[in-house]
Amino acid sequence: MALEDTSPIISYNGTAPVGTIYPLPFVFFANSHVKLYIDGVISEDVFTISGDGSAGTAEATSTVAYTNLQTITFSRRVPYDQPIVLPGNGRVAPDTLERAYDYAVMQAQQVSTDLLVAPKAFPGDIPPGGSFKKVAN
Repeated sequence: MALEDTSPIISYNGTAPVGTIYPLPFVFFANSHVKLYIDGVISEDVFTISGDGSAGTAEATSTVAYTNLQTITFSRRVPYDQPIVLPGNGRVAPDTLERAYDYAVMQAQQVSTDLLVAPKAFPGDIPPGGSFKKVAN
C-alpha cells in the first residue's frame, strides 16, 4: 500500500466515558506504534486497539473517562530502525519492498512532524563547534 500524506496524529476533545471508541485514520504496522497523549503529555493510560492498522480501519477504545478539559491525542511513533532485512542478492517480493518503503516514509513523516514543533535555531545562533548563545530576558 502506498502511504497517504495523512498526518500520523489525531486529537479528540474529552467528555467521553470509559469505552469510547476513537477512530485512528493513519496507517500503522504494530499496536505498539500508537501512543496516547493527554494534553500533550505521553500517557500510560491503557487503551485497546481493534482493526489491522490499515488506513481508516483501526480504532482505539478508552479504559479511562476523560473530562471536557482534556485533549486526547493518538500519534504513530515508529522506532528509528530497519526491521525489514532485504536480501543482498536475489528476488524481493513486491509486498516486502513496499512495506520497507512504507516504514521509511513513516519515519520521515515522524521527523517532519517533530521538526514542526522543535525549537528553531538560526544561522549565527550556534557558532561552529559551539553551543547556543544565552538569550537575555
